[in-house]
Amino acid sequence: MIGRAADKIFTRVFIFLIMTVYFWIYTVAGLVVLGIGPAFRTVTEMHMDK
Repeated sequence: MIGRAADKIFTRVFIFLIMTVYFWIYTVAGLVVLGIGPAFRTVTEMHMDK
């Protein structure tokens, strides 16, 4: 029971870290000013698809 909860928590944290990395990669690739919008949209779509 505790193992399942811990697994679920660690999985969510790991997914959050991956989405944060994607956000920064896309933001930097878009030269920050033009990259924040598309990066935010991509991370949001990834979260909604999961």
